[in-house]
Amino acid sequence: MKIKQKIYFNDYFDYYRYFSFLIDKERNESIKKIWDEIRKTNPEDREKSGRAILNLKTKEIKRIVGGRYEISFYKDYILENEINVGDLVILSEDPNKFFYEGVCSYKDRTKIKVILDKKPPENFLNKNLRVDLFCNDITFERAKKALSLLFFKREICKILLGKGKPEFRNENIEIKNSYLNSSQKEVVKKTLLAKNFFLVQGPPGTGKTTTIAGSIYEHVKRGYKVLATADSNIAVDNLVEALLRYDIKVVRIGHPAKVLKSILNNTLDFILEKTSEFNEIKIIWQEIERLKDINKSLNIDYKNLKNIETFIKNKKEIKKLKKLVRKLEKRAIRKIIKRADVVCATNSGAGSDILNEFYFDVVFIDEANQSQEPVTLIPLTKGRKFIMAGDQNQLPPTVVCEKISPFLSLSLFERLIKIYGEKILGFLNIQYRMPDDILNFSNENFYNSKIISAKEAKKRNLKNILEEEKIEILKNLNDEINFILNPQKTICFIDVDSKEEKFQNATSYFNFKEINIIKEIVENIKKLGIESKSIGIISPYKDQVKILKETIKDDIEIKTIDGFQGREKDIIIISFTRANDKNIIGFLDDFRRLNVALTRAKRKLIVIGNSKTLKSNSLYKKLLDYFKEKNSYIYLGR
Repeated sequence: MKIKQKIYFNDYFDYYRYFSFLIDKERNESIKKIWDEIRKTNPEDREKSGRAILNLKTKEIKRIVGGRYEISFYKDYILENEINVGDLVILSEDPNKFFYEGVCSYKDRTKIKVILDKKPPENFLNKNLRVDLFCNDITFERAKKALSLLFFKREICKILLGKGKPEFRNENIEIKNSYLNSSQKEVVKKTLLAKNFFLVQGPPGTGKTTTIAGSIYEHVKRGYKVLATADSNIAVDNLVEALLRYDIKVVRIGHPAKVLKSILNNTLDFILEKTSEFNEIKIIWQEIERLKDINKSLNIDYKNLKNIETFIKNKKEIKKLKKLVRKLEKRAIRKIIKRADVVCATNSGAGSDILNEFYFDVVFIDEANQSQEPVTLIPLTKGRKFIMAGDQNQLPPTVVCEKISPFLSLSLFERLIKIYGEKILGFLNIQYRMPDDILNFSNENFYNSKIISAKEAKKRNLKNILEEEKIEILKNLNDEINFILNPQKTICFIDVDSKEEKFQNATSYFNFKEINIIKEIVENIKKLGIESKSIGIISPYKDQVKILKETIKDDIEIKTIDGFQGREKDIIIISFTRANDKNIIGFLDDFRRLNVALTRAKRKLIVIGNSKTLKSNSLYKKLLDYFKEKNSYIYLGR
C-alpha cells in the first residue's frame, strides 16, 4: 500500500485505513528490530552496546503492592547501559527459549531490580540470568482500539478529519492565580472559553506544564472531571508535581516503578493500600500462599488418593480466592477514581483496563508534539473536550520504521495547527530559563522573536553563583579555558579540527577530540566548585554519549538531545560530533533538535563542533556567525 502524507481526510474510513496501516507497520518494525537484535547479536556484544546485562545472580525476592514481585539481581560490576528505571525488560537465561516480561525498578553499578507479575520458580532464579531492554506491544493494541472507538466520537472525529469548527463561549472570565504570569493567564482563559478543543504552544522555559496545571485547576473548580496525560512517564510526573500545589484530588495511574518518588503518595497503588478492601486483600493473599505451600509439600502419586483430593480442593479454593481479590481490587479502584478530580496517566496508560468504564469532561495532553497521532487517540477518545500543549518547533514523535517516518512523525498537535491556524493556538511568550544571549538565536530563527525574557532570566550567568575566590582560580587557568569559562559571558563556541569515527556496522558516530576537550572543560568547571548536578552534556549521537559516560566518570547527566528535552542545567555542553570531508551533518539538519539542544542552559552554553563540516548547512552557518558576533568563538586546533 502506497500512501502520501495527509493533513485532511475525506471521512472516518479514510482516516482509519491510513492510521491502521501505519500502526501495523510501526508495530511490526518495532518488534522485528528488537528480536533481530536479540537473535543476531551475541550476548556479550549486546551487553557492550548497553541493551543487556548478563551473568546476574538473584539476591532477594520481595512481594509488593498488587500481588507483584520485586526481584533484586547483582553482579560485581554492571557496565554503562541504556536500561533505565521504568523500562520494559525481559528476564531470562536465554531469551530465545523462555523469558519473563517485567519492569526495571532500580539500577546502580552492582544491582538491578525487576518487578514481575508472577514469581518465577526457584530452579529458574538459581541460574545465571540476563536482563534485556524490550519493547511494549500493548501501546499498539490500545492505539488500534482507540482508532475503532473514534467512529463513535462524532464531534472529535470531525475535528481530526479537518471538518470541525472551533467553538468558543463569549464570557468574561477573570483568572486569579498567583502561580501564573499574564501570558499564562490569558492562555488559561482561552482554554476555558474553548467549547471543543484548544492548543497551547509553550517554547522552552515558558512554563507550559505550569500553565496546563493552572488550566486543569480552573476546570476542576468549575466542576469538570479531568484526564491528564503525556507521552512519557517523566512528563506525567512533572504535571502531577505541578498539580500538587492546588487543593484538588490527583490520582496517578501507572506502574510504581515508573513513577517519581516525590509523587508516590498520589499513585493508585499507594492510595489502594490505604483502603479497607486492601486489608481484606492482604489476608486473602496470606491464605492463598498458605494453600500453595501445603500443595507444594504434598506427595502426589496415584496411590495416595487423599493427597490428590487435598491438592485439587486447594487448587479450587485458590482460584476462588483470586477471583475475590480481583473483585475487591476492582471495587476499591472504582471508588478511588470516582473521588478523584484529576486522573493522570501516560497516553498509553489511559487505555488500561482500570479506566475502561470511565469518561471525562476534559482531556489534557501535555508534550503533544512528541506523541504519534494514533497514540494520542487513546486519551482523546475518553473525553468530550480536549486541550493539547506542546511546541511544534521542538522534537517530533520518535518513529522506528524509517519508511513511514514522514507520516507518523507529524504529530496531531502540528497537524491541527496546519488545519485550523492561530485561532486555536495560545502562545506562551515569557520565558524564565535563560539569559538573552542563549535565547536569541532560537528566538529569532524559530519563534519570529516573539519570546521575551523575565527580569530574573536576563541577569543569569556563572558569576551569580561563583564565589570571589573561585573567580580568582579561573584567572590563573590557561587563556583558552579562561575564555571558554568566562563567568560574565553566557555562550561560547569551540571550533575543533577533528574527525568523526564509527564502530563497525554501527549507524552512530563518535569524536575523540571533542570528548577529550569536554573532559578538560568539566575538570576545570569542577575546580570552580560547581556541582555535577548543575552540569549537562548533550550529543545527538548515542555512541558519543556512551564514550563520554565512560570517559567522564562522574555523576553528570550525559544524554542525547532526545533524552534532554524538558530538562535544564546551569551549564550545558553540546558536542555536535560530526566532522568529515564530505560536509555531511546527518540528522543534525533537523532544526528542532538544534532548538532543543540550544535552549537547555540556564547560565552557560558551551558548544563544540567542526566549523568546516557545520557551515555547509545554512542554519549552522548562521549559528557560527551568531557566536562570532557575540565575541564568543574560539578555535582550538589541537
